[in-house]
Amino acid sequence: MRTGSTPRPRPVEGSLRRLGVETIDLYYLHHRSDDTPIEETIGAMAELRQAGKIRLLGLSNVTAEDIRRAQATHPFAAVQEAWSLSGRMVESILPLLQQHDITLVAHSPMGHGDMGTDWAARLFAASEWIGITPAQIALACVHNRGRQLGHLYDNIAASQVTLDDATMAELTTSDPDPAGRDI
Repeated sequence: MRTGSTPRPRPVEGSLRRLGVETIDLYYLHHRSDDTPIEETIGAMAELRQAGKIRLLGLSNVTAEDIRRAQATHPFAAVQEAWSLSGRMVESILPLLQQHDITLVAHSPMGHGDMGTDWAARLFAASEWIGITPAQIALACVHNRGRQLGHLYDNIAASQVTLDDATMAELTTSDPDPAGRDI
């Protein structure tokens, strides 16, 4: 992967070997280099996709401008960013992600464990008042702020559904793609 001024060996080969798979479903660039244009890195990731080593591309720790430049180079599927009561900068890129149908993978709803702040005191007070854990309050806040993310509530509702064996058999016994496409 080219993420710095010197090309590095492709870590994807080692990941494929360790995972025991032929294709990685979602491969992230976690920290882009200031020395290498993001277009070059996304281009290298697109080469891995063309070679069948990765299915989808993702970015993490990027700016709105990085997203625009990367998307102009090659479409990608996901952006991973922290989202909590104490770190809400990701909210500024939500419209851009929606515009390009890019999934937000939010992490660290507890603010990377920074519990010495005013927001943490409010979080703990709310958890006592409502009667649920601080982690549940933090997740609920992120979920409520993300209402414009259409799939969120479907995903939450689906997590509560248990399909019986007969339904699962009916849904999974046929060829998933009768046209034979590699999706």
